[in-house]
Amino acid sequence: MRFTAAIRSRHRFTAFFLWLGLFSGLAQFSLLREAVTVAQGNEAAYVLVLFLWLIGTGVGSLVALQLIAGTARSMRRVFWLPVAVAAVLLVGISSLRLLASAGGLAGQVLSPVPALFLFSVGVLPLSLSVGLSFVVGVRDLAPSADRMRDTANRGYLTEVIGFAAAGLVYRFLLFRIDALTLALLLAAAAALFLATGPGSTRRRKAVLAVAVTSGLILLIPFLGTLERASLGFWYGGAELVQSENTRFQHVAVTERGGQHDIFASGRYAGSVGLVRDAEILTHLTLTNLDSVQRVLVIGGLGATLQEVLKYPVSQAIYTEADPALIGIVAGHDSGLRQALDDPRVQVVTTDGRRYLGEGGGPFDAILLSADVPTSLDLNRFHTVEFYEAVRSRLTDSGVLGIALPYGIDTADPLSVGMAGTAYRSLAAVFPHVLVLPEDGLLFVASSGGLDYASPAKMGRLVGAGIAAEYVSPEYLEYRYGTERIDAALATFGGSGRVNTDLDPSLYLDAVAREGVRHSSRVRFVGASTDLLRNSFWPALIVLALLIPPFLRRGRRQARYGRFIALLAGMGLLFEILLVYLFQVSFGFLYSELAVLLSLLMFGFAAGAAVFLRHERRLVAWGLRSYTIPLLVFALAAPFLVLDLPFKRQLIWTLCFLLGTIQGLAFPLVNSLYGRSVGADGYDPGKIYGAELVGAALAAPAGLVLIPVWGLLPVFDLLIGLSVILCVVSLLPVRRR
Repeated sequence: MRFTAAIRSRHRFTAFFLWLGLFSGLAQFSLLREAVTVAQGNEAAYVLVLFLWLIGTGVGSLVALQLIAGTARSMRRVFWLPVAVAAVLLVGISSLRLLASAGGLAGQVLSPVPALFLFSVGVLPLSLSVGLSFVVGVRDLAPSADRMRDTANRGYLTEVIGFAAAGLVYRFLLFRIDALTLALLLAAAAALFLATGPGSTRRRKAVLAVAVTSGLILLIPFLGTLERASLGFWYGGAELVQSENTRFQHVAVTERGGQHDIFASGRYAGSVGLVRDAEILTHLTLTNLDSVQRVLVIGGLGATLQEVLKYPVSQAIYTEADPALIGIVAGHDSGLRQALDDPRVQVVTTDGRRYLGEGGGPFDAILLSADVPTSLDLNRFHTVEFYEAVRSRLTDSGVLGIALPYGIDTADPLSVGMAGTAYRSLAAVFPHVLVLPEDGLLFVASSGGLDYASPAKMGRLVGAGIAAEYVSPEYLEYRYGTERIDAALATFGGSGRVNTDLDPSLYLDAVAREGVRHSSRVRFVGASTDLLRNSFWPALIVLALLIPPFLRRGRRQARYGRFIALLAGMGLLFEILLVYLFQVSFGFLYSELAVLLSLLMFGFAAGAAVFLRHERRLVAWGLRSYTIPLLVFALAAPFLVLDLPFKRQLIWTLCFLLGTIQGLAFPLVNSLYGRSVGADGYDPGKIYGAELVGAALAAPAGLVLIPVWGLLPVFDLLIGLSVILCVVSLLPVRRR
């Protein structure tokens, strides 16, 4: 009888923490997807959601034991927790959508305060519930008070295994499912989990299973309608014609007054039938050439491709990273369907930058319809590295045409800086760059000769028999007017910096300008970023002076909390760097983020398992058993900035190794803390909460420092911190 009870208890322990990890992972990925769609695909949304998730889970863990103090341990309470948490997820996603649409915030790059408020509505209640659930589960499922420390370590291991599995389930099975449907599925799973709890008869289990299954079947026909109605509010009340989650983004097609608009991850991507921007980019670029044979078109939703086919080209290659996007747009644009059937067209479903790096060419012209680089994905098409790849694929007289959808506002220093950075980055690669300002900026760059003389260009347009709606010979003469061009060059010619993959200065200015729209605040933000750019060495010196006494003073129990907080913060900064490197290298995160986080969490599980197997030896080594591997990792990670073979696999490997090192931290520090306070004073939420809060506080630092300093200085900072921690861990331990 005792043996049977022990087996049942072990199964309940595993089931609870495994479910908590699975639920946490799937819920977090759903919220990340919602947030990035609200924020125009900007990865800052990922960091803010992680910050709120970690701070909420940490606070929930820290206060959990106080909330249930004086109550008896209850197995029934453990089985009700998933139902409560699943209900919070449903409310959180609904509230996020409602507030985003009601406040007119959807589809914007949000400034920090409204973003934190908006995301906290959906994230904080849920993460608080998860933190509470972990500590309550440890307390109620521990065989006795003196076994809570071991229960916390094993619960941590089981939870991270569940979270890691959630990443793979999401990436390969569930990423196309909308958030509300996924939340309902998780609620149904929680109800079934409750049915297996103590006191459940076979009849009760069967009735609840049938009720849950029947309820889901009845709801399925209405889920699509509910999803379209809630998302329709995001797009100004327009009718949502189509909504699809692809591997790369959320794509929405809306209709208003017969006009179909396309949105990619909440960002306006274009409209069917609106050809003005495509005409300007195509004809102002191609009229610089006497003849055009091969053209590469990057993006543009097919509108630019249709304009290119008006010329007697022999081949037009159209690259689009998301094949589903081509199909969606073609379903609403008959002109694109005809263009795709043209024998001169070759469609390459890969990222345009990766296509250039892998081969192709030479091309007479490369056309890029660029968005404001408010994400690292978009910034990749504005860097020196990208322009070098373009130059290597052009003929000697070939041209690059790039249209930027922002003009020059002399009262806005960030606007002027963005224009100057774009110009300087192009000029760093191409000896000839034409600047054609209007409501937006058009750059034409070439290694051959270019000039502003318009008669020849007008003759080429007329000679080719181009039928254009907006671009005429008179328009060409107007755009090449030297007075306006000279004024623009005088405004931004000496401003800005060179934009690179590792120092994304254009991305920083674009996010700041989009997020802060009042001129006084724009000037303040511009001055603040200039100050922060020069703060690397002062910051490192201050940290070197403050960290050792911070970690070595006070009671030993408090020192363990500070140590785990700092270790977790460094781990999260490394995690953000790896995610940023992946995006810079491969261009998208939407579904792949789940894979990266899953590998990280599998590493956490491996590290926790190693500790449980070698606990006595690792505890004897103390904190140095963590700090030495961390220093080795910190020294190796910066090599990822190089153009290495198998880079995707290397980033995956480092995610797993980082997780393994971080997975050692919690059980190691938790065991050292537990031994120092004894069974009576042990609180399973103290170290767990300190770890999560420490990681949360590092998230805003990563959000600011990576775009301001660049990736390599942040790597250098982490190397310096790793050296400091390694030295501190090697010093004799104070016995207070």
